[in-house]
Amino acid sequence: CCAKERIVLITDAMQAAGMPDGRYTLCGEEVQMHGGVVRTASGGLAGSTLSVDAAVRNMVELTGVTPAEAIHMASLHPARMLGVDGVLGSLKPGKRASIVALDSGLHVQQMWIQSQLASF
Repeated sequence: CCAKERIVLITDAMQAAGMPDGRYTLCGEEVQMHGGVVRTASGGLAGSTLSVDAAVRNMVELTGVTPAEAIHMASLHPARMLGVDGVLGSLKPGKRASIVALDSGLHVQQMWIQSQLASF
């Protein structure tokens, strides 16, 4: 299909991402999340709850790419596409140091944003 180095993983997750099932507000409208799916009162889809780490896991599990390839698809490739890979997207001297530590199952364990440990 596509060259791996041209694939970019993205998400448009709403604020309910990573939260338990329940009622949330999206653009002033009450929505209901059940099983990670968010719907309006009329039953229409209201938004995504896909996190970037879940997108990475999906890519590895569903396509067979390596974890390193999937992580590049969520970091270096988007930065390159936006023309900011000189300062973001990988760890090199002179670049901004935002780091996500994943466990062997590709779940977030720690995050450092601009060199500061973040709580989540």
